[in-house]
Amino acid sequence: MSPLRALFRLPPFFLLTCSIAVLHQLHRLLCFGSARRSMAARTFWMRAWGRGCLWILGGRLEVEGVAPEPPYLLVTNHLSYVDILLLAAALPAVHFVSRADVRQWPILGPVATAGQTIYVERERSRDLPQVVDRMRAILAEGGGIAFFPEATTSGGTGLLPFRGPLFEAPVCTGFAVLCASICYETSKGVPAAAESICWWRDMPFVSHVWGLLGLRGFRARLCISPRAQRGADRKELAALCQQEVQRIFRPTTQAESSMGELTEFVGLNRSLLQGLASVLRSLSVDAYATRRPQVKSEGVGAHVRHVLDFYGCLFDQMSEGSIDYDRRPREPELESDPSLALARIDRFLARLSELQADAALVVAHDSPRGTGTSGASSIQRELCFIASHAVHHFAIVAMLLRLEGHEVDAEFGVAPSTLEHLRRVGLGSA
Repeated sequence: MSPLRALFRLPPFFLLTCSIAVLHQLHRLLCFGSARRSMAARTFWMRAWGRGCLWILGGRLEVEGVAPEPPYLLVTNHLSYVDILLLAAALPAVHFVSRADVRQWPILGPVATAGQTIYVERERSRDLPQVVDRMRAILAEGGGIAFFPEATTSGGTGLLPFRGPLFEAPVCTGFAVLCASICYETSKGVPAAAESICWWRDMPFVSHVWGLLGLRGFRARLCISPRAQRGADRKELAALCQQEVQRIFRPTTQAESSMGELTEFVGLNRSLLQGLASVLRSLSVDAYATRRPQVKSEGVGAHVRHVLDFYGCLFDQMSEGSIDYDRRPREPELESDPSLALARIDRFLARLSELQADAALVVAHDSPRGTGTSGASSIQRELCFIASHAVHHFAIVAMLLRLEGHEVDAEFGVAPSTLEHLRRVGLGSA
């Protein structure tokens, strides 16, 4: 972060924001015309402000999908006040819904009011009908509305629960709701986007803005889903929209560091699979497939099959953007045929080299109550998980083989962190 850059950017950012607010207000007061012409003018002023501010900040906007034509209702995750800039830059005739205290903020409060922001008093549920009426009026005039159903900001690693009250407007009007996802990315050597762009937790506003002004640059991504959502009531609609935003969600990242992490995790899993292949080549079919009832354990092959099932699940399902390990293949023939397991290992080693760092994933699983749940993840996180899972089962395999007199490499089945600790204290792999 450069204080000089922040000092240089502050005047044009301030002047552009104030100028657009004043000009927009003058246009509304002095120019009369149809609602359609009014919304076209709003699109012009809002896009000029959003794109101009992003340019001053060094932000590069990327839009995936097609921006909706007004009237429309759109929901998205919420990371920062910067979200307003990119939505203003990308969406036509957009109006925002915001918490009421924003009205009192210096500079931004008057600007938000001039932009016809719809304010919501969170603690006063009796005001909801007026808010819904205002939203209906904007839609009737041919405008667009964007709001953040999480009701607060996050660090961009996942979604917060969507709240239902504002979904009363689309339920009452019959409008389908469009869904979008926002994420930010900074490069190596620049403060992480989760801290420098996302404004959450208890970050002081003024110092955060100053840091943003001094940032070298960032990438902002807006992904707009083509799937419109409808629900019988606001609770159902909120749940459907959260599922759709989760489907297209990408975590906020730091580009080069993500690539570095991917390389590290690919190397770790490659080493684990190669170590397993080395052990399997030394075993007879009987040693591989035989169960060990004396120690109440499945055979080596059963543990290998289980580990390879998880790798197969990850590689086969990641193209869908969603991983469900409960749907892993469970191939019983892998338990009795070490040559087939070796062929699978060769295939997975090849797949490891094809992975991309920005592959955002959703991981689904059954909760203890029997209901399906899901959460945001990434290829790096899942590689970390299946590596830890593999080490756990390799430790059991090593124990079973040593009990029967087989020689197994001392590092096989030992966690990498444990090996590093042993080397650091001078114990090698003992």
